[in-house]
Amino acid sequence: MIEIKNNPPKFIRNDEQLAYYHDVFDKLDRAGVALNFQDCYGLGMLAVNLTIVDECSINIAENGMQLTVQGDRNFVKKMNPAIAMQKDAQQLIKFYLKEFKMSPNSRNNTCLKIHNSLDNDGFDDI
Repeated sequence: MIEIKNNPPKFIRNDEQLAYYHDVFDKLDRAGVALNFQDCYGLGMLAVNLTIVDECSINIAENGMQLTVQGDRNFVKKMNPAIAMQKDAQQLIKFYLKEFKMSPNSRNNTCLKIHNSLDNDGFDDI
């Protein structure tokens, strides 16, 4: 699995993305999640989207939820575009967290299936 950590996809372009890539890998490794070499692309996409959320959060904190911009005749307020970007990235993060069993819901579904199969043994919980 160390090959995956040391060979991120080429679309990982900056240090922040690489740090998220390594962090996610380390968390999966500690949790005992078996990864295949091709999983590096999913890990990479998760890292890129985590970086986008982080950068958008910084932008929103610095510039606010609304921006004042010059319209045709005077200044108008509009929603900070970082909000929409952050929302899109969060949806993708949610998808990848589910795929890698990194969300409580995705882990509970697996536990529930195992638990239910053990309970259907015909002994009615004696």
